[in-house]
Amino acid sequence: MLAVLAFAVVRPRGWLEAAGAVPAAALGMAVGPVASHEAWRQTHSLLHVVIFLVLILVLDQLCADEDLFEAVGSTVERRCGSGGEAR
Repeated sequence: MLAVLAFAVVRPRGWLEAAGAVPAAALGMAVGPVASHEAWRQTHSLLHVVIFLVLILVLDQLCADEDLFEAVGSTVERRCGSGGEAR
């Protein structure tokens, strides 16, 4: 669990967090702490949440690819000034 968290924080070479989390989940099911049928049952019961999170991550990546966050930050800086006070 800590290795997956560290991987998500460091994100080597811009890899997605799933590159560390999916193999770790598979290892957890293979070694035995989590039974595969239980993991699938939980995923199925939380499917609406999983789909929502996947869509949010895709939207985040699309916004980052189009530099939307930088554009919004620049707009806020222009409107508020570099001191952070509203004009």
